[in-house]
Amino acid sequence: MALIPCSKCGRQISSFAEACPACGTPPQIAKDPPPLPAQQARFTNADAFVAKVAIVFGLLTVAGIANSIFNKPEPKTASAPSWAVPVPATTPQQFPRAFPRAIPVQTPPVTTTTAPVTYRVVKISQGDYLNVRAGAGSKYPVVMKLEPGTSGIVLGANRVPNAETMWQEIIANGQTGWVNADYIAPETQSVASP
Repeated sequence: MALIPCSKCGRQISSFAEACPACGTPPQIAKDPPPLPAQQARFTNADAFVAKVAIVFGLLTVAGIANSIFNKPEPKTASAPSWAVPVPATTPQQFPRAFPRAIPVQTPPVTTTTAPVTYRVVKISQGDYLNVRAGAGSKYPVVMKLEPGTSGIVLGANRVPNAETMWQEIIANGQTGWVNADYIAPETQSVASP
C-alpha cells in the first residue's frame, strides 16, 4: 500500500481507498505506480568514491596551475661537452665598494719624563759628615754618613718638622734615611761653603 495525494483536497490517502475520506473524491490512479522506497535513487558507495576522486583530481589540477604561475622554470642552457673548459655563463654580480671608514688612531698621551732633581750635601766642612738617620729627628740612630759635596741624592716623599728643624726623607746610595733639610741643596744651586 502506498499513500497518494488526493487530487482535490491534497490530503494523503491510501492507493487502495475508493474515495478520499475528507472530500469523497475517488483517487486518481496513475498508469505508472509511484516508485517504491527501495527503488528510489540513492547515493551509493561507488558514487561516493567517484566524487572523492573528482575532488582530489580538481585540487591537484589547481595546485599544479598555481605552482606553474609562481615558480617559473629557469631557462635551460646548452651543456658543454665534458672535455670543454668550464666558462661561467654569467659574470658574477658586482656590488658597490664601500668607502673605507677612517678609524682614528689613538696615540698614547705624551708624558715627559724629566730626570729627578738631584741634591748634594752642603754647609758641611771638610773632615765632617752629614748624618743620615733612621727617622725624622736627632734621637734616631745613624744609618749612613755622607761626605761634604756628595751628589746624586734624591728626595723622598716625606718631609716632617721637628721642633725648629725640618727633616727630609732622602735616598742616597740605594739607602733611605732622614737628614736635616738645611744641609742639602739642588745640585744646580751654588752654595758658599762655611
